[in-house]
Formats: sequence, structure tokens, C-alpha cells
Amino acid sequence: MEQFTTLIGRFHPLLVHLPIGILLVATLFDLLSYRKRYANLKFALPLLYLLGALGAIVSCITGYLLSTSGEYEAQTVNPHQWGGIAVAVLAASVYWNKKTLYLKTPIWNQLHALLVAGLLFWTGHLGGSLTHGADYLIQPLPDSVKTWLGMTTIEKIAIQDVQAARAYSDIVVPILAEKCYNCHNANKQKGKLRLDTPEWIQQGGKSKLPLLVAGRAKESELIRRLTLPTSDEKHMPPKSKLQLSEAEIELLSWWIDNGASFEQQVKEIPQPAHIQPLLAALEDSERLSEEEQKPEILYAGMEAEPANAEDVKKLNAIRAVVLPVGTNSNLLSVNFVNVEPISKEHLTLLLPLKQQLVWLRLSEKNISDEDMDIIAQLPHLTKLYLDYTQISDAGLQKLAGLQHLEYLNLVGTNSTKKGIEALKTISSLKQLYLFQTKITTRDYLELSETFKTTEIDTGGYALPNLN
Repeated sequence: MEQFTTLIGRFHPLLVHLPIGILLVATLFDLLSYRKRYANLKFALPLLYLLGALGAIVSCITGYLLSTSGEYEAQTVNPHQWGGIAVAVLAASVYWNKKTLYLKTPIWNQLHALLVAGLLFWTGHLGGSLTHGADYLIQPLPDSVKTWLGMTTIEKIAIQDVQAARAYSDIVVPILAEKCYNCHNANKQKGKLRLDTPEWIQQGGKSKLPLLVAGRAKESELIRRLTLPTSDEKHMPPKSKLQLSEAEIELLSWWIDNGASFEQQVKEIPQPAHIQPLLAALEDSERLSEEEQKPEILYAGMEAEPANAEDVKKLNAIRAVVLPVGTNSNLLSVNFVNVEPISKEHLTLLLPLKQQLVWLRLSEKNISDEDMDIIAQLPHLTKLYLDYTQISDAGLQKLAGLQHLEYLNLVGTNSTKKGIEALKTISSLKQLYLFQTKITTRDYLELSETFKTTEIDTGGYALPNLN
């Protein structure tokens, strides 16, 4: 029975717009009918108010059934619920008045109509706040306008020292707040899940699968839902909502893999090579915003048609993670984190997506120099992760044709100065990670002269004594 009532309740967002439209037309006609030119509109008013009242009653019933699903807090639903009931009662009273002509004075009839419209707008606003958050109307406004209107604004502040920051409160919370709180907060708990406090996160939702499995991100329902194909109905956030970037998913996975502590500072948590640049980017909010949130314009002239859904499904079938790199973007990132081992046939599946593929992660996989023949055929790559693979100088030489490559991670490979120099023709290269390679101190100095516009990271960071 509960499933049936929930099903009926979910028709509320669909049905509620019908009486809204009818009653708005009714109030407009009502106000116009007192002008001689539009006097004939008065004959349509009883029917319009009747249909509006009946629609409002049906919306109230479905809305009540939806509220019993447990996804909303009663204290936030009640004002909206009583507002809906008031609209239904008022619309019915106006209909009765039009039939009986109880109120004959034009001014009282006009006030009656305006009261319906005003109550309709107020109730609709409360419903929108339930669905999209209390600030859904003012969120698009510039901060200067919000300040002028006396509204509180939240400024995104870059982390001054990421190593001293707390992993949960300073890194995880901002990600969840921007991408997840709209549906999982104190007012609304889709799937009976709240994510706005550690206690609620640990409690999880109605799913029997654990939301967090400390030390094992891949087994955590949170990460599983985030990395499902966007076409999957269980993918979160819904494809119509703002998606998490690949960097954000990586940071959440890193936090969970290292115990999902709500208290630890970043410096107390192991930081693999592929996480270090993501953490460093958090100290520069402008860079993170440009690189991760608006990557659709990666370089001049870059355009891409939507990828073929069947080609994406083939990669999903081997458990590769395929995600758009930005909201409403046709450009894609592919991560082979769940594919083990990787074969040439797997890599060949990338070729049909070569016009859309801009970020590729093959970290810690069985990738060799021969596989670079396939990677070299992906002309729009701007980010390539080859850390802890079997690639050597022979494979690097094959990448010289990737003329839009900006980021290359070679940490833990057998790369030498000779192989790196083969990449000097890539003028777009901005970041090169060479920690734990065959690069010597002397090689680094010479490479710095060759790659004058490239940031070369060789690791070996000197951290202050924390004792």
C-alpha cells in the first residue's frame, strides 16, 4: 500500500501546474472583465474557477501522499501544504460567488481575485523551495545585487594552506554542499538520505548498501552512484543537475579510501601522486573554477558533437567510467580505474570517441609502449594520466603529436630525459609530473631550459617538521 501511495504522490509535480495555469488565467480574466471591452469574459469565469478548484483539490491529495514518503521534513512541508489547501478553498469560494453573485461590489470581487493570485504565488514559491532549495530564486543573482537587496552571500574562499585544512569540513563538505545538498538536506531527504552532517552520512539512506565503507571507496554506495553512467536512473546527481567533476570524485574517493575521517587534517592522510595536484588546485579557487567547472572551452576552435550513446555503453560495459567534463558539455573524460587488466581491445573502444575525449586516466594499469599507438590517435586530449604504468621513452615519442596536451602525469614510470625531450614540440604542455622517474637533478635543470613554459614537478617535497 505504501508503494502505491508513493507512486500516486509522485504525480504531484506533474498535476500541480494545471490548476496553477487555470487559476492564473481565471484571475486575469476576472480583472479584465470589469472593463467594457472585455465584459464577455465574465461568462467563462465560473467554469475556470471550478476547474481550478478541482485541480487544486487533486493536487492537495497527491501532495499529501508525496509528503508521506519521508523525503521531506514536516516543518517545511506544512506551510506549503496549508497554502495549497487555502488555494483550493478560496478558488471554490470564488466559484460559488460567481454562481450566486453573493459579492456584487466590483472592488470586493477584484480583491477576491487578487487574493487567489497572491496565495497561488506564495504557495508555489514554497513548493519551489522544497524542490530546489530556499535560495533557488536568488541564487543566479550576482553577489552585488544580493548585497544591495540585503541578502546574505556566501563567498567561496580558496584554502590558504591545504595541508593544514581538514579533509572533511574543508574539502568534502564544499563538494557535497554544491552538488548534493539540494536533495539531501535538513528539509528534503530524497531516498531518506541526508548528507549535511557526519551523523546523517554515517546513518545512510533507505538503501541497504553502505553509503561509506571506510578504506574501500569502490564498495561505497556514494562512489558507486556517482560513477554510474548518467543514463542510469540511479546515477547521482540526476543528469539534469550539476554534475561532480572528475577531480571532485577523485577527492571523495581518496578521502574514503583513507578512512573517511571527519576530523583528520590533509597532512595526516597519505597523498598519492595523482591526488597531490588536485589538492594543490584547492589553494587556487580561480584555477579550479576555470579548469574543472568550465572546461567546455579548452582551446580555441574546440567543438564536439554529442558522443554516440552506443559507443559510451561499450566502455561502460567494461566498467570504464565515462563522464562529461562539465555541465551540459559534450566533452568527455574516461577513467579505467575499474578495468583490470586492460587489453588493446579495451583501448580501441576509445577511438569512436576521439572527437569528444579530452581527459584520459590510465593510472596504475598494465599500459605499455605499444598501447601508445592507440592513445596517439586521440587528437583532443588535454589531460593524460600514465602514472605507475610500464611506459618508457619509446612510448613517449609516440605522444609528440598530441598538440593540445596540457597535463601529463608520468610519475613512477621509466621515462628518461631523452623521452621527455621528444615532447618539446607540444607547445601547449603546462604541467609535467616526473616524480620517481629516471630523471636526475642535472636532467631536471636541462629540461627546465627546454620546457620554459611548463611546470615540471619532480616530487621530493620538503615538508616542515610538525612535532
